[in-house]
Amino acid sequence: MSNVNWPNFLIVGAAKAGTTALYHQLTQHSEVFMSEQKEMNFFALKDQTLDFKGPGDMDGIHRTSITNQSIYISFFSNLKNKKAIGEVSPLYLYSPIAPELINSLIPNSKIIIILRNPVDRAFSAFSHLRRDHREKIDDFEKAFDQNDTRKELNWAEIWHYKSMGLYFDQVQRYLQYFPKNQMLFIIYDDFVNTPQKVLEKLCTFLSINSNFKFDTESKYNKSGTPRFQSFHQMLIRPHLFKKILKNFLPKFIRTHIRESLLNLNLKKNKSLTSAQFDSIYPAFKDDIEKLERLLNLDLSQWKSFE
Repeated sequence: MSNVNWPNFLIVGAAKAGTTALYHQLTQHSEVFMSEQKEMNFFALKDQTLDFKGPGDMDGIHRTSITNQSIYISFFSNLKNKKAIGEVSPLYLYSPIAPELINSLIPNSKIIIILRNPVDRAFSAFSHLRRDHREKIDDFEKAFDQNDTRKELNWAEIWHYKSMGLYFDQVQRYLQYFPKNQMLFIIYDDFVNTPQKVLEKLCTFLSINSNFKFDTESKYNKSGTPRFQSFHQMLIRPHLFKKILKNFLPKFIRTHIRESLLNLNLKKNKSLTSAQFDSIYPAFKDDIEKLERLLNLDLSQWKSFE
């Protein structure tokens, strides 16, 4: 293997559909290399000057995105004995330009798409931003109705509660550039309910040992209401203490400590209600039905409140 590599697989989304958990679980596998930085967004934002305007976007998408090709490639240097080399950027599914650029630069890469009920996905994104004190509207339906306004004001994609859940066009873009045997579709509910089975299927897709036993008990990127907001902000934003720890502890230990502290500091959020579901679902109904036909999937579990 050469000293410089491109990834040979990408987890492209969807956002708030388990991609963070998938990232951390794959880092456990001895045959897998995952880029140390998540959500680099390179194939969606290559050579762009970032100017997202939403609250906290400077500490979110601005901070993690890599727009320079040389810097991006540097994350995959000097690898040995790794069969599967990947990264996770949920923006790639939503991006109108990412599939073509991925195909241009790494045409043989394998593409992993995990799809979640779009109403649940939107509520999860809303809850995530409420958790981080970025979403100021406390009514989910009212915040959902801000979708188009926020897009026009150039707020980052996480604010697009409706648009990010309209999967049909997003998936179709990838099918235009990649054969189906290079793509793996995962349904979020299957991942939650039978994680080992889904991970075994994923390992087979990546041509790595599928008998590996993953730790699927740890929870990542949970939504909730922080008990102590200042402590929460210290954990999710750059901080001198975290920078010092980086010199002494490997990344997987730092991540485990960080996620454990985050989860301990969270109180459970309000859940999506049946009335909210019934109000939001019509925005996705036609798109879900088109997606079913496109992928020959039964998505009936997305069509009613459970």
